[in-house]
Amino acid sequence: YRVVLPPLPAGIFAVNTEFLHRDVTGRPYRVDHFTADLERLGVMKEIAAIGAYQMNHLWMLTLHTAGVKQRLVEARELSVKEKCLVLDTDNSEVRLKVHWVPFHVPDDALFRAFERYGKAQEVTRETWRTEGFQGIQSSTRMVRLSLKQGVT
Repeated sequence: YRVVLPPLPAGIFAVNTEFLHRDVTGRPYRVDHFTADLERLGVMKEIAAIGAYQMNHLWMLTLHTAGVKQRLVEARELSVKEKCLVLDTDNSEVRLKVHWVPFHVPDDALFRAFERYGKAQEVTRETWRTEGFQGIQSSTRMVRLSLKQGVT
């Protein structure tokens, strides 16, 4: 599913906080949809606050300790209405799909284009998997980017 995110708080504004992201097409979500997985992970008694964070498909969960937060980070996903991503605001690495990049544009141009947001670690070219076109490059590139401080 598509990940739709507003700017997220980080640093001192998100201490021991994780964001739980669900597909926007599965709305509405209620707090009780999270109960089973949070109990399974043993974090229910360690929740300081939980609530929807813009548009109901994104929930903010603040825990009492960093150790409990780490349990959620390691889980990476919950099974809220099939799938729910755990987003760690302390992790500043993102992967982006950049569409409609002409074949002859060098990867270095993408490294330079993202400099103001952080350091591009890797640029890869997607290839087609469609019958007859396997292995041929598409116009989509994947960029792995470590964000600068303050960029979300």
